Amino acid sequence: MKQCRPKSKRFTLAEARKIKAVLDPKNKYDLHEFHVGLNVELEHHNITCGNPIETGKIVMAHMPETKHYYPKLIQYVEGKPWPEQ
Repeated sequence: MKQCRPKSKRFTLAEARKIKAVLDPKNKYDLHEFHVGLNVELEHHNITCGNPIETGKIVMAHMPETKHYYPKLIQYVEGKPWPEQ
């Protein structure tokens, strides 16, 4: 049986840095937003089993969608409007 990362174990900034180095070698995206994204995307634990690279791939799929994807998503979920710029 495959060992999964515990659902409650969040990614640290150091882990995010290592994962991002593999998936974003040109350093196109912000580390802190990537870190937030990793922890947001743990909601897909049933699919990724908490695998760092698989979870990171989900983050990388969302990052180009819109600037500040994860801060906007969090504000949306919390019911707060995003200030238009």
